Amino acid sequence: MLILARKVGERVMVGEPGSPNHLVIEVCGTRGGTVSLGFTADRSVRIVREEVAHSRRPAASRPHTNDRKNSVDDTA
Repeated sequence: MLILARKVGERVMVGEPGSPNHLVIEVCGTRGGTVSLGFTADRSVRIVREEVAHSRRPAASRPHTNDRKNSVDDTA
């Protein structure tokens, strides 16, 4: 595991810029012991919280939909 210290507004880049799996993670804010992160990625990159990923059914058993606003999991 790579551990980095970042300040609000600083970013971490994963993958090669221009590649379909390139990901930018930005520290948007902190409050108490919680950090708000922003993710910028191609729409094809699925981004979900770990606990949500473990609770969902496999993709093959879910109905397909193209009406998603973006590829980021926005469930709270």
